[in-house]
Amino acid sequence: MFDLKLKDLYQVKITLRGNPTFKKYGIVYPHDANTKALFAKGFLVVSEALTAFAEKIPFTEEAMKKDYGENLVKGQDPFTVTPIPIGTPIYDQELDAVIGNEFDRFVHDEYLKAQIISDSAKTLVGKLFCLSVGDGSAYYVVTKETKSTVHIEWRGFSGDRYTDQILGWGGSFPKARIAKIIRREEALRDIFSKKEKIV
Repeated sequence: MFDLKLKDLYQVKITLRGNPTFKKYGIVYPHDANTKALFAKGFLVVSEALTAFAEKIPFTEEAMKKDYGENLVKGQDPFTVTPIPIGTPIYDQELDAVIGNEFDRFVHDEYLKAQIISDSAKTLVGKLFCLSVGDGSAYYVVTKETKSTVHIEWRGFSGDRYTDQILGWGGSFPKARIAKIIRREEALRDIFSKKEKIV
């Protein structure tokens, strides 16, 4: 089936046979003990590029038979896992800059979409916010809102894939505290956007 070497994988693209529009991007952690153990059994663990979810993808015929049974056509893979070389630059005409590789471009485009949704959100739902973590950032989006709480989910918009020590991968948190973080970030963005216009 696939000729994959775990040590060669990090950023990957998954495509489906017979569906040219399907593309999914993810991260493989080759040094993770669980990833190594499942790889030895014919499964590749891929963390989704933007969320905290991971998938177990069969890549040997035996593992595929376990997952797909009779639906597997002999000699044909239902999907393809393609490693994306790190540092393969792509020139962005809109930004007039070089942006990493295909994976980085996907993450960047999804970040821009999330920011547009956040800017137009009339409630906290859809709001995107960022916290400083170490030498990078952790991004979160509000997915649900009640009178006293909000549910947030982590997003992989930072290349470091950091999480905040308190917010982790997301969950339910006091609405007032998250709203305060969002208001602070929006106020800072407003200040700096005005400063850019003046200069």
